[in-house]
Amino acid sequence: MSAHEVANARQAAAKRIDKGQVYLWCREGEPVSLAAYQPTSLTGTSGRINMVYTPPEWRGRGYATACVAALTAERLASGWSSCLIFTDKQNAVTNKIYRRIGYQVLARFLNIDFGAA
Repeated sequence: MSAHEVANARQAAAKRIDKGQVYLWCREGEPVSLAAYQPTSLTGTSGRINMVYTPPEWRGRGYATACVAALTAERLASGWSSCLIFTDKQNAVTNKIYRRIGYQVLARFLNIDFGAA
């Protein structure tokens, strides 16, 4: 990443944190996983969960699962009618976890690169 891209990423992250859109899952006061949300409708009644991350040393302990489940429940309790989450079809672990906490496959997307125009 260039210095400009890093600065833009930091600025975007700071905005999301300031808006309260980034959630940390903590164990004994130490952050072990995070997830964020982004409203996707003009009325604010739906959105997507994204930026799910757990540092390698904390993976495999259910922290991201708990974080995403709690954030999803909070968003639905706040009035959202639906939550979306995008995942890689090839990632069997996340797909299984998201189904277990209530997500369903609604559509599949494909990226096609036609090269430079």
